[in-house]
Amino acid sequence: FFFFNDTATTEIYTEQIVGSVRCVQETESEISIDKLDQGFALNKLRDSLVICRASCPCCGRPCDADHNQDAGKILHRCQLGHQLRAFNGYKSEFENEAAIRFCYDMNDEDMILYKGKWMNWQEFKGIHDDWDFDFTTVDKEHETQMRGKFFSVWTSIGYRFCEEYGMKYVEANTKVVNNQVEVPPFLHYILCLDASGSMEDQWDSLMVSVEEFLEIRSKYNVERNRDDRVSIVVFSHYAKIEIYNEPPKPELINRLTFYRGNTSFIRAFKEVQNIMKNPESIKEENGKFFLVFMSDGDALDPSDIIYDILNEQGEKIYQSWVVPFGYGAALDSIKDCLQAKVRKADDEIELKAAFREIARE
Repeated sequence: FFFFNDTATTEIYTEQIVGSVRCVQETESEISIDKLDQGFALNKLRDSLVICRASCPCCGRPCDADHNQDAGKILHRCQLGHQLRAFNGYKSEFENEAAIRFCYDMNDEDMILYKGKWMNWQEFKGIHDDWDFDFTTVDKEHETQMRGKFFSVWTSIGYRFCEEYGMKYVEANTKVVNNQVEVPPFLHYILCLDASGSMEDQWDSLMVSVEEFLEIRSKYNVERNRDDRVSIVVFSHYAKIEIYNEPPKPELINRLTFYRGNTSFIRAFKEVQNIMKNPESIKEENGKFFLVFMSDGDALDPSDIIYDILNEQGEKIYQSWVVPFGYGAALDSIKDCLQAKVRKADDEIELKAAFREIARE
């Protein structure tokens, strides 16, 4: 799924494939190719693998549009998705930070440094009017998973690109509005974690994912001189607030309990409600809650209590996320009630990527 900005690499792989086909044709007497135009067939294979030799002028990912259809009418595009702009050396407008955004996240008024000149995104698109930066064939669920994978790669090797392009390594960009740094509100993170019996084999993986989440938020607190807090609700048929209103630190996972048993979403959200009702939870005037609900199962519909929470605290909820884990998770009603963002995770690798991505929001 992953390309940087070298379309030649794709062509090298293509030539290797074509070479392998030729080798098979020369060595496998069982294959009847007497009636085939070998040159035509191999050229067709090459053309189908290297659809276009253009790369996105922003993120550097190769164009994957099939220009053989309606020749001359199809614009260049990354229909399988763009990659982080930082992989192509792009920086944000704040203190030389690597640009940790995708092309289709850009708004027309957002600024971009192109060939030594600052311009807005609309101007950039005007220069590259042979590109459709917004077109994609990837649905939201797979796009979210892909984003998580790109972020995972960035955290592993991003520093190398920063050295190459002279950028400041970051895992989230400082928000700038009208040339002013936008200071996000104080955030109180509430994590709801499924500890029912079906999670027994995956509990350790969940703890690794939550540990990294807490590490990212702790690091952010230090770097940005913030005092964001975290509370953690662990639930099965029973629910308990095991961490309440503490600074996010990785070692907090050592105080979390795996319960086993059945699943109750209603009891989990009852504890969320208790946290939000507590006046100690948010003391800052502009403070907000950031809710993350993770489960691998199904349970009685908690819509009634969620609507109660929204009626009481809706204006104080900054973001809501649901993380359906595995193939048995049924969190649609929760997503719909909260109008939450979804980050599906099919396995432990994607679970870790999901919590990492959410931590950087």
